[in-house]
Amino acid sequence: MKAVNRRLVRQSRRMSARARARLWSLSLGYRSGAGVSLGRGVEIDLDPGARLEIGAKSYIAADVRLHVATGASLLIGERVFIGHGSVIMSKERIVIASGTAIAEGVSIRDHDHIVGSPPGEGGLNITPVIVGRNVWLSAKSTVTKGCVVGDGAVVAAGAVVTKSVPKRSVVGGVPARIIRHKV
Repeated sequence: MKAVNRRLVRQSRRMSARARARLWSLSLGYRSGAGVSLGRGVEIDLDPGARLEIGAKSYIAADVRLHVATGASLLIGERVFIGHGSVIMSKERIVIASGTAIAEGVSIRDHDHIVGSPPGEGGLNITPVIVGRNVWLSAKSTVTKGCVVGDGAVVAAGAVVTKSVPKRSVVGGVPARIIRHKV
């Protein structure tokens, strides 16, 4: 049995039956560090050829949904916290660096739909998303395609990030604007 599968056996004891079944069937694209915890009801959808990596000592709370499309990747660093009910969907690449805290109900997506494109015809704009080290994404905030959230930044509750956030800054609003720079 591969090392990845042994880790899955240990982790699967803490997962819902649905998450456990999905990981077992798609374990080739999944890798995690020591001490990763997944809450109840976590949904992990890995399409064939997708890649999901979760760093050591990360915690994914209950009812979080992670979706990684074919050929895409979702890389989560060490000591990352993802709060209850958050949704992270990758069609190309999403990176969440170490030490980041994501509150409940946060949405991170590296794609959006092209207006006027017929449903089901692949009318998507796709651009990678990078969330830096020690970032705080507050409750119900949204990070959209192509954004880079700099190291140490804070995104206020309910903010919609539509362009990159400088490191060590605080942003808020819809669309998110810089409120101040941290010292």
